[in-house]
Amino acid sequence: MQKKALLSITIAVILIVSAMLPTLAFSPDDIKAETVNYITQNNSAISFWNMSALYAAGIDVADGSFEIEVTEPVASPMPTDYAKYIFSQLMQNKNPRKSNSGTDYTKQLSKMQTENGSFSNPANQHIWAMLALDAAGMQDNRQNALLYLSSLKKADGGYSESQNSEASYADVTAMALVALSRYNDDTAKSLISDAVDSLRTAWLESDALNNANTLSTVISALCAVDEDIFSPQWQKDERTLFDTLCEFKLENGSFKYLA
Repeated sequence: MQKKALLSITIAVILIVSAMLPTLAFSPDDIKAETVNYITQNNSAISFWNMSALYAAGIDVADGSFEIEVTEPVASPMPTDYAKYIFSQLMQNKNPRKSNSGTDYTKQLSKMQTENGSFSNPANQHIWAMLALDAAGMQDNRQNALLYLSSLKKADGGYSESQNSEASYADVTAMALVALSRYNDDTAKSLISDAVDSLRTAWLESDALNNANTLSTVISALCAVDEDIFSPQWQKDERTLFDTLCEFKLENGSFKYLA
């Protein structure tokens, strides 16, 4: 899922950054145009992730110009399967509560939540369920979902895919931060502060943000909580997170995963 999400998240980052700051070494608008062109010229049908990228770039994905490769969840789906379908319906201006088969997938996903607030043990699955239901306007048991997410926090303030792992994982921490940005209570604010500190440490003191996907996800998350990614406290070797992300761009408009 992470590699397939690369262009989608990268375009979202470019749009965010283009509205933020002054003079950059790279033009966000030019990068966006080149990446959109790469996606549309190299895909006869668009996947969920490519659709997300085009949607983030302001392209009308529901105008009939694209063959969309998103189907209803199969038997025994994971929360992320439901989440992808719900988001795909919303991006096409369709009602996720009424699929072609008549299934309400927001209700199906909501039913997966247990008494302790969890949608699934893996943090990533739980986070995507939170994001999808929030996007669909499902407000039931939001606080329980938040409290369960809080229970998954690692000692460094971040989150990991595995409950058995002591160390946090930047990608999962970033997605948790996006989910937390939708809350405004004291619990969420404390968790946001801890997660931001975890990501700052990962960026400044390790090589954890060593690929374009992780960088894109982290930048999106930080911007979601109004963190200034161009401030001195986010500069490493005189480079910002965005400067580093742009180093992964190829001439054809795509982004390579690793440097």
